[in-house]
Amino acid sequence: MTRKKIAEYVAYLDRQGYFPWVVADRRRVLRKFAEAGFSVKRLLGRLSPSVHTRRDALLTVKYFLRFMGRRKEAERIEVPRRPYVSPLRPPTQEDVRKFLASRDG
Repeated sequence: MTRKKIAEYVAYLDRQGYFPWVVADRRRVLRKFAEAGFSVKRLLGRLSPSVHTRRDALLTVKYFLRFMGRRKEAERIEVPRRPYVSPLRPPTQEDVRKFLASRDG
């Protein structure tokens, strides 16, 4: 793998019509991957501990490896599941009553 291949992949994403900010973010992640010696473990050491940041970076590397024809390597990368976020719901009348009762005065 080389920086030239990263440039090819980024150009491919651009041709596919990805938003410019997505292309820039993936380029940034792949540059860090190259700086880490193309080691996923070292890449993770350079990222913030945010689950979302790590997940997005791992997916970027996985898709890049697939693009490079290295499917077996890509499939070995375990990507954490997206954390569950419960859907928002409007407050019920009971919720409003409890809230107002808790606000004495």
